[in-house]
Amino acid sequence: MELTATAALRHHNPNPKRISTKLFQQATHLCAQNRLSDAVNLAVSSPKPDVDSVGVILQSCGSNRDLESGRKMHEFISCHERLSKHVVVTTRLVTMYANCGSVLESRKVFDLMEEKNLYQWNSMISGYARNGLFDESIGLFLELLIQTDLRPDDFTLPPVFKSCGASLNFELGKQVHGMSLKLGLRSKDSFVCNALMTMYGKCGLVYDALKVFDRMPERNIVAWNTMLGVFNENGLYQKCFDLIIKMLENEKNEEIRPDEATIVTILPVCTVEGNIKIGFVPDEYTYIGLLMACNHAGTVKRGLEYFEEMKREYNLVPKLEHYSCVIDMLGRAGRLKDAHKMLVEMPEKLDGKILSSLLNACKIHGDLILGERVFEKLLELEPDKSEHYVLISNLYASFGKWDKVRKIRGKIDERGLYKDPGFSWIEIGGTIYSFLAGDNEGLICEIGEIRAFWGKLEEKIREIGYLPDTSVVLHEISEGEKLEKLRGHSEKLAISFGLLRNKGTMKKIRVFKNVRMCRDCHNAIKYVSKVVKKEIVVRDNKRFHHFKDGFCSCGDFW
Repeated sequence: MELTATAALRHHNPNPKRISTKLFQQATHLCAQNRLSDAVNLAVSSPKPDVDSVGVILQSCGSNRDLESGRKMHEFISCHERLSKHVVVTTRLVTMYANCGSVLESRKVFDLMEEKNLYQWNSMISGYARNGLFDESIGLFLELLIQTDLRPDDFTLPPVFKSCGASLNFELGKQVHGMSLKLGLRSKDSFVCNALMTMYGKCGLVYDALKVFDRMPERNIVAWNTMLGVFNENGLYQKCFDLIIKMLENEKNEEIRPDEATIVTILPVCTVEGNIKIGFVPDEYTYIGLLMACNHAGTVKRGLEYFEEMKREYNLVPKLEHYSCVIDMLGRAGRLKDAHKMLVEMPEKLDGKILSSLLNACKIHGDLILGERVFEKLLELEPDKSEHYVLISNLYASFGKWDKVRKIRGKIDERGLYKDPGFSWIEIGGTIYSFLAGDNEGLICEIGEIRAFWGKLEEKIREIGYLPDTSVVLHEISEGEKLEKLRGHSEKLAISFGLLRNKGTMKKIRVFKNVRMCRDCHNAIKYVSKVVKKEIVVRDNKRFHHFKDGFCSCGDFW
């Protein structure tokens, strides 16, 4: 059949809408198959690519972390003014680069935007938080508040709460919470509430998180899991157990069904309070959670039972993560021979993390011979990690082998390795005050008053049973000098400062520490909480410690 001139014209110049629709369908199909390179080539070869097609390709590049395809797409977009200035395209570019971990390129796109709407601000704030750049996320949020007339929405606040929690900036977190109440966001979106509960949990503000949970008009399974996680993270297993019972009682009324995340969250409670049977077939990830929970709770027998059960009952083959949990659990419990036996016999290839945890156990439980063997293996795998040298040095020091201590410290200097100093910090009135272990002259003007305050506090806690444990001071000095070293530990100074500055005004003292708390400080703070009749929360690099009435939430196992 012969084509008329008009028909021929239509054939060679098809309807742009039809092209766009077809392009979008093809692009979506290719992206669904993870054929991103083909999808990009399809868009690049199109005479007039539409925003929707470009958007779906950028989204797929980000979700698949395909930075090369994303950059190629960006280069193509830059040649089309219509696309390069479109709000959907620029927002997707910011998100794509952030999802691929290229935050600098994400920020470059953001800064080149002439007029930014809230979606674009949200994308950049979220991108920073997603990549662990929490200070940058908070800083950009403050810029949004100060430099624009835009009003934050339900998508702005969750990454800000996440950043406040990760950076332990609970004062700012509370202020942002207050702002969300004024904006009416808290009651609208459970996503905001869940982020808020997580933030409070990360900062040790358990009951602030519980208030948010209790006041939620509707609670989905994510809300229940979030609150369970807060209790779990803070070692409040009985509270977690009570909430599980409450959740199961509410199952019929609120149509709440426990899911896989619920199971993993409550595993530590199961190890302490006993098993709770909910219809669920465990997999290898479930058992990682179980073994970690047993390690955290110190329930070694139950942990070993789970390790055998996963092989016997479910035919699951243990992986490196499972062996790591069990070896660390055995080591922390003092069963060093069993830990080493499993280390030697496991089919998985050794890694530095497992060996380091065993060396730390040797230091804690005083096994010099095994410690030296483990250290030699560590040198083969990771010869430039300063923490390994510090661990073996401390092990030698605990046996009084000062010549070997000096030799190890010499190796640290020879290799140019650096060890982060131990320090603690406390936030009072929006200001963060940091304390180093030892000399703080010039850092805090009231250091003399703080030391004197601790001296009086120490006298009071000695009267009710505290005895300084100088064995944790691993220096070749006299007993009197060791006592002075103990009194200069950073968390003691931070707590003293908090008590001095807030007489009667703070219900809780909250201190954060970058390394593991020593036995002496842990014991002393238990007594301090009883004497001052205040709850003291210390977050070290292992976990939260809630000290109250002479007891700690960790049960003296951390």
